[in-house]
Amino acid sequence: MQNSRSAIYVYAFLYTFLVLSSCQENNYSTVHIDLNGTHSQPSIEIEQMIFLETNDEVLIGEIHKVRHYKGKYYVMDLFVSKNLFLFDSFGEFITSLQRGSGPGEIEHFNEFFIDEVKELVYVYDYPEKIHVYDLYLNYLYSETHEDLKIRSAELLNSDTLILNWPRGNSDSLELYSLYVISEKRYLTSFMHINENLTSIANSSPISVFDNRILLSRTFDNFLYSIKLEEPMESIQPQKEYYFDFGHLAITEQDLISGVGATYDKSRMGEKIVPFYSISENAKFISFNFSLFGVDNFMIYSKETGKYYYSADLFDAGLLPVCRLNNALFPNRFLAFAQPENIVQFENANSSYKVPEEVSVFDNPCLIVFSLEEN
Repeated sequence: MQNSRSAIYVYAFLYTFLVLSSCQENNYSTVHIDLNGTHSQPSIEIEQMIFLETNDEVLIGEIHKVRHYKGKYYVMDLFVSKNLFLFDSFGEFITSLQRGSGPGEIEHFNEFFIDEVKELVYVYDYPEKIHVYDLYLNYLYSETHEDLKIRSAELLNSDTLILNWPRGNSDSLELYSLYVISEKRYLTSFMHINENLTSIANSSPISVFDNRILLSRTFDNFLYSIKLEEPMESIQPQKEYYFDFGHLAITEQDLISGVGATYDKSRMGEKIVPFYSISENAKFISFNFSLFGVDNFMIYSKETGKYYYSADLFDAGLLPVCRLNNALFPNRFLAFAQPENIVQFENANSSYKVPEEVSVFDNPCLIVFSLEEN
């Protein structure tokens, strides 16, 4: 009898342990995405269209990253001009960085981030330099960081970066790291990644908002979160959201078939490649993804669980064809569009007027819009 009771207690303990473990492992929200379904449309107000000045000094091929701070727009063109441009709130050009090998000049510009406490702009110049400027991009000083490698990064405070760049050996590669700028050292690295996927670089797979970091991993349908209240040295990302794209979701079998084959499926509309960039504000999480070889975006409501697909917003005439770049507080977003898309939008929406001097050969236009759910 005693043995029977002991066995019952053991089984009860094991059952409870397994149930609790299962709950911990699946303590995330699942969002079912059906791109072909019927979706309710939100109310969108375009608050600003900012036509970036175009001249011989500022020719932007493709916008990679935009940050808005104290009435100024910092615009990074990583692929064509390979430079950082500064505009005022009306899109008038102020200045840009100088290319070269002299003091304050950039050679292999790869990333920038703004310290809103010290009011400084940090520019990462691959492979080992950080140049520091004031908010008007006046050069202050440079530092050499011999072991620092960055694809994308955000400042967590005035001295600590969270950055994306695989570190470690082939058996243990970690995708993200915390780096202390003043001490020139890595604090910790985390989030394992397969060596075969290390050559794929997401655009901006890091979002920092309201004491929370959101992260993505290459070819992964999860968004991961980190609470900034945790001790920095021991942080571990937790699964926060699983975006179920149904038959369009990348599977383990897709990864076995190879990166190139998976991208081919995405270009043919058979698979979604998430998450090229992530951003968050008080009400929404937004992310970019690739389908049919085109950059799309999704805006997900944290309050209602609804989601809004960029193609639906374009088809409904709520926005010109554009690329989402960043979320602004509390329910606003920053996007950019090519001039020809703005002109097409004007032709279909008489309430929006494009300045007569705007040409389809001009720099992209920044768009600030707010979204309200119906």
